[in-house]
Amino acid sequence: MGKEAEEIKDLIQKLAQNPDSMVFVQLADAYRRSADLERSVDACLKGLALHPTYSTARIILGRDYFDLGRLDDAAAEFRRVEAVDPDNIVVHRMLGQIALRKGLTAEAITRQQKVLALDPDDIAAQELLKEALLKAKQPEGGAPPPPTPPPTPAPVPAAAAAVAVPAPATPERAKPLADPESRAKALKVADLYVKKRALDKAREVLDEILAADPENPAALERRRALDGGRLAADPEVDARRKAEEEQRRTDEESRRRVVEEETRARRQAEEAEARRKAEQEAAEKRRREAEEAEARRKAEQEAAEKRRKEAGRALSPAEILGALAGPEDLVGDIPPAPAAQGAGSKGLLRGLTDVVEGSVGACLAGLDGVVLETVAVRPGLDAAALGAEAAGLLKGAVRTSRDFGLGQAREIVVTTEKAMLLIIPVGASYLAALALDLDGNLGRGRLELRRMAPLIERNLA
Repeated sequence: MGKEAEEIKDLIQKLAQNPDSMVFVQLADAYRRSADLERSVDACLKGLALHPTYSTARIILGRDYFDLGRLDDAAAEFRRVEAVDPDNIVVHRMLGQIALRKGLTAEAITRQQKVLALDPDDIAAQELLKEALLKAKQPEGGAPPPPTPPPTPAPVPAAAAAVAVPAPATPERAKPLADPESRAKALKVADLYVKKRALDKAREVLDEILAADPENPAALERRRALDGGRLAADPEVDARRKAEEEQRRTDEESRRRVVEEETRARRQAEEAEARRKAEQEAAEKRRREAEEAEARRKAEQEAAEKRRKEAGRALSPAEILGALAGPEDLVGDIPPAPAAQGAGSKGLLRGLTDVVEGSVGACLAGLDGVVLETVAVRPGLDAAALGAEAAGLLKGAVRTSRDFGLGQAREIVVTTEKAMLLIIPVGASYLAALALDLDGNLGRGRLELRRMAPLIERNLA
């Protein structure tokens, strides 16, 4: 598998994981680089259905349409971008190329001049402008026919060799650039060649202008300047030209700064929109997780009720109170875990899992779900997720106890098909959680966890 194929596969996976992301632009560009234009178009269309204002995607889609020969579709995409970004160089260049392919030379010339006004160093725009100007000079229906060669003169006798023979008449040169607008555009091309120090090409363009309009003052002045005829003869013109050039550079720099500011503002807006959507997605994820947790809690309640009914009798109030009695009533004279007074929080958790039979793991976390210490007895236990879930369960129990006037929540025991989870608060801001197998010693776990809570609290103080 090549590098581009691996990149496309990776981007497809990322987009599948987050269909609302901006990854579709990278995928479309990767398809385009691998010459798979149809898939690039498909990726752009699907992404733009979710992000219709993403200009970069529309530019890629317009290029795909252009390469596929769908010129009207390409022009429509580029004009959508132009509506929100009127100084986009790529848009003007591509619209100029589309106009040139469709034979709209006037529009092609205007578009490439716009590009050069924004970036005078754009070589591609210079070449496209020259091509458009050459097409504008051609008569409708194709290139002008080549001139008829002059007839071959008859041999001259030796006696008359000394007599000057007049040269055959030169055919009258066709006059392209007949209208003032075409000559003005050609003057701009000549100025660009001068700036690039392509002086021979500048002379060719000026000669074409003078062939059509021999008295054109601007062309004559530029032609004399190229030949050095007025470099020292007209200092006022030189000073005025320098001042105009300096003003032009200042204006271009101002326009460039405006474009940069607009681009920066647009990017900031796109980033802000992306952050907003990411926050919405995170909030939606939290809501779904809360709903799933609530669904699990209800399922556990229903399972417990089902087991109670299957036992054939209802529990009396005295039995319920006995079940909520302290762990000391359940475990008898079991000695505490060997936790030294100076041991750290992790050492205390490890001592807890060592002494309680059937321990799977333990963790210490804040009520905000941030895990501080973890001990995993078995590999594969996600202690970080355990702490986050425990925090949510404890906060829910505290809220329920407060709402129904049940007093302070002392502990939570959650029993599932595969394990048991014991949670107790540690101080006002933390909790400790112990995960056990179904046949683990829950009573011993309750006792040791309560005895260890004050030691952990002192460590955190």
